[in-house]
Amino acid sequence: MTTLTEADFVQGGSTVALGDLRSYAASHGVARVVETAFGSRYHVDNRIETPDGRNPVIRSVWQVDTGFVHPRFIAAHPRRR
Repeated sequence: MTTLTEADFVQGGSTVALGDLRSYAASHGVARVVETAFGSRYHVDNRIETPDGRNPVIRSVWQVDTGFVHPRFIAAHPRRR
C-alpha cells in the first residue's frame, strides 16, 4: 500500500520527505503541464533511490494557483514501468 502524509511519501518501507520531492521537482524537467480553472498544474517524474534497489519513478504534481507565484504540492504516486 502506498500512502502520502504531509511530511513523508512512503512506499514499501522507504521514506522520501516532501522536501525531497520539492527538490527533485525543481531540478528535473516537467513531464506534463495541465491548465485548469484554478491555475497551471505541473507533473514531474523522478527516479527515487530506495534501499532495496527498485528505485521507482515517482510522479509529483504541483500547482501554481492563478494569481500566485509559488507552486503548491498536490500529489505523488509511483509511475508504472
